[in-house]
Amino acid sequence: MHFLIGLFVIHLCSGFSYGWEFKRPEFIPQWIGHKSISEVYRLKKDLKRNPSNTQILTTIGYLYVRRGQLKESRRYLRLASDKGANDSFFFLSKGLLHSSLQENTIAENLLFKALLINEQEDPQYFFHFAEHLFRIGKISKSIHWLQLGLKLHPSQPHLLILLALNYISNSNWNKAEISLIKARQLSPEFDQYLSFNLAKIYAIIQDWDSSIYNLRRATLKGYRNYHRIKSDKVFNPIRYHPQFVLLLKQAEQNNQKFLNLYRFNKI
Repeated sequence: MHFLIGLFVIHLCSGFSYGWEFKRPEFIPQWIGHKSISEVYRLKKDLKRNPSNTQILTTIGYLYVRRGQLKESRRYLRLASDKGANDSFFFLSKGLLHSSLQENTIAENLLFKALLINEQEDPQYFFHFAEHLFRIGKISKSIHWLQLGLKLHPSQPHLLILLALNYISNSNWNKAEISLIKARQLSPEFDQYLSFNLAKIYAIIQDWDSSIYNLRRATLKGYRNYHRIKSDKVFNPIRYHPQFVLLLKQAEQNNQKFLNLYRFNKI
């Protein structure tokens, strides 16, 4: 599901930008871990013992929608609905399903309902609602709810990064810069992508020293999309700067190391 949403976001943003990095941490509940397939298997065994348990049905539907298996997700969420599910997690799961199906109005209503019922305690409800709004182009509304979410959860990197992408879509470089810097402090594992976006913002506003600094930081952290650096026109004024040339080479080397590691793992 998140892969599909990522494609929609990139398509939406292609009109105002070229080559931004949209990679960011996902909301993955701790109970899922890294083995959602085995989690579904375990839940189905529990369901045989408790066939009317709406929490189990909803959780299975939620896991399926995360994996992009929308037909299976619809089936289990329908069963949960038939058995009276009406909690915030059910409406969140159902909203994510309809969002993946591009049934946007239904999804927006369900995700908003989930947020209200949850009483704004869990930041992922803010995130999924705002992400859906961002994907369908309701930027001002998305920013509004992200700002509300950050008042309650000020150290939430998911909300900050999504807020930055909203600001980027509005060419609000100052607020995008602030959000990205805060997010980078909270999500060092995504430093390379956030630093690249900062390098591009600084290039747009012609702060070349800051642009090169952040591009250096991105490549030292492992950024490897040298094609994106090479082809983006915002870097044209510094394209032949000695440091830019070295950083482009570093990104290419990062990519080669990644490809070599991938080949080794495949063998």
